[in-house]
Amino acid sequence: MAQAEFDTSTYHSLAAAALAFGLSAGWAGVAAAASVDELRWKARPLVLFASGPDDPKLRDQLARLAPETRGVNERDVVVFTVVSPDDPLRTRLRVPRDGFRMILLGKDGHVAERWSTPQEPRAIFSLIDRMPMRQDELRKRGQ
Repeated sequence: MAQAEFDTSTYHSLAAAALAFGLSAGWAGVAAAASVDELRWKARPLVLFASGPDDPKLRDQLARLAPETRGVNERDVVVFTVVSPDDPLRTRLRVPRDGFRMILLGKDGHVAERWSTPQEPRAIFSLIDRMPMRQDELRKRGQ
């Protein structure tokens, strides 16, 4: 059975809309954990966890990312926000039920970095740009 193709442009559009409007968790009506699994080998999930949609650190991080959609898209980053304390992704990634946490996953699904405070996009991009798979992508594109 052939594996279905996954169109990351759909997720990038959803991510851009969510960033622009401050929307949270599970765009397109899918659970964050399932969506993260679908992205393996296709995109780099950046998962923002917060106690609620009005968490100041969550809003700060979304505001920092909002003008950076080009950098987000170039690096195949898909942004998720998780505000439910019972979301299975919290258990899977060992994230407490409260407070702000941000986790970057590599395309292979490994945890590349964990933060407890909002980060500047350039710091996130710099980390991604040092990843071996990203280096391969840049070489293939001739950059």
